[in-house]
Amino acid sequence: MSKAVLLKDVSARTGCSSALVSAVLNGRTGRIRASEAMRKRIFKVADELGYVPNRNARGLRMSRSFLIGALAANLSSSFVPEILSGIEARCLHTNYGVLLGDYNNDDELLERWTSFQGRGVDGVICIGKPASFKQCILPSPDIKCVFVGGCVGDEECGGVWVDRASLLRLAAQAFAERGHRHIAYLTNYSPAECDVWRNALLSHGIVAGSIRTCHNFFEEGVAVATAILKEHPELTAFFADSDLLGTAVLAAARNCGKRVPEDLSVLGIDDSILCRISQPELASLRQPRREQGEKGAELLMQMLDGEPARNIVLQGELVCRASLAQAPENHSES
Repeated sequence: MSKAVLLKDVSARTGCSSALVSAVLNGRTGRIRASEAMRKRIFKVADELGYVPNRNARGLRMSRSFLIGALAANLSSSFVPEILSGIEARCLHTNYGVLLGDYNNDDELLERWTSFQGRGVDGVICIGKPASFKQCILPSPDIKCVFVGGCVGDEECGGVWVDRASLLRLAAQAFAERGHRHIAYLTNYSPAECDVWRNALLSHGIVAGSIRTCHNFFEEGVAVATAILKEHPELTAFFADSDLLGTAVLAAARNCGKRVPEDLSVLGIDDSILCRISQPELASLRQPRREQGEKGAELLMQMLDGEPARNIVLQGELVCRASLAQAPENHSES
């Protein structure tokens, strides 16, 4: 049986002190500073050596379970697996293990939360944006929480999220630069989000076209997008609030005899695998999902070591593909 790799082995290989290696692997970078290059080297060496922390021994010393819960409303979502991958990657060479909880309604959410409490988790990462989270979590001050992906943290709960307003402005800019003036918006977000979209277009001198809300379901998206295209033949562009709805718009365009991108440009959000298997390939706004998971786990570990809760805001980027093109000449100046 091979000898267990110890923290001192990682320290010896990297040439760093055991205190620095421990701080980096356990997310306590606020107390002991390390450069980004050194952090990456420590994680790389730990991975090469197969370092596995003795979480049971450390838990007994510090009266912790060294377990983190991860709660997600929809594991089939295009972005949840990437966030979970980031959480797991960040916890891999630390003392923390990860428990996964999936739920479909408030009753299941409460059941998962109660199960986490029974397992004695030190903290929970909540993936998503339902109000149910706060109803279940805030009455439990002994468990630290971080919201990832859609929830903005407060003075008690940290948060890692992508600035959606900047995503909407990025979409408006992409269409405006390509000469589009007649743009529809299909969303599953609140009316307040629609106001951000309207203002983003107005900053380019464009009056918002048809705005419709629908659930993030393919069949419903096809039906709503088809209705919009039939009602507004002047449309040259369609912005969808997810890649799933983006592929629904592509299907609706085919139903209406619209060629993409010759007659209609389409842009989604998430940069999921759907973008690369759709015909034509779907342009999208990429959100750094894995990074959200990594930073969410790191923030939670820092909070468990006594550091304050805070918000970390990340930015998205435009990924151009075949579905996004210049507006047709007969529409671009109208």
